[in-house]
Amino acid sequence: MTIKKKEIKFYSPKFYGLFVNIDKDVLPYNYNRFDYTTTDEKKVKTHKELLQSLEKKENDRLGIIDSKTSQIITFTGIIFSALSLFIPILLDKIGDQYLFVRIIFIVVLISAFSFYILTIHNAIRNYNILQFIYSNSDPNNVIKYQSKTVDEFNAIEIQDLLYAYNQNLKTNNDKANNLIYAFRSFRVANFFTALIGIFICTSLLFAQPKDKEITIKNPIQFQYFPVRK
Repeated sequence: MTIKKKEIKFYSPKFYGLFVNIDKDVLPYNYNRFDYTTTDEKKVKTHKELLQSLEKKENDRLGIIDSKTSQIITFTGIIFSALSLFIPILLDKIGDQYLFVRIIFIVVLISAFSFYILTIHNAIRNYNILQFIYSNSDPNNVIKYQSKTVDEFNAIEIQDLLYAYNQNLKTNNDKANNLIYAFRSFRVANFFTALIGIFICTSLLFAQPKDKEITIKNPIQFQYFPVRK
């Protein structure tokens, strides 16, 4: 039996498909699990081993995705907190500059914060357990098909593995897409943060501060009194 596979773009196989380009509403593989009707013992054993190995790879891939999601949230939180801590100092350093310089700085600062927030938003979506449902073999099959022969039961189990693998692959792909969006936002946020550092250093070294006018309230007037000889 030939299984038709929906075209999926893998940019780097060593990352277990973290960079994939898929339609979220379409399953990766377009096949009907009930088309599997083989009961030959050797074939069933080989097919089952293959599907179990694919299932293990998806479990390993899930571990990689969850680990990278946790890391990017941690790094983003640290940078976000540090940047928030230094905001008063940054504003104080830029306070003496011209208005247009301060406007540009504020725009860059808001952009950096916005992309850090977007990074956390995209990454934290992977922790929505109600959205990501994983499939597995149905334990009710043991009772439901207890009258079947071993080969027939193994064929039914393979049908469940075919269904579960397709569903789990789609779920992992959805998680991987969220991680990709988070990474892209994190990269842009770091770019704006670097611009802030460059901006501060450049403004302090080359920009001329505005001339300040000093106004004295209630000045003391000194009057000249001629001295009598």
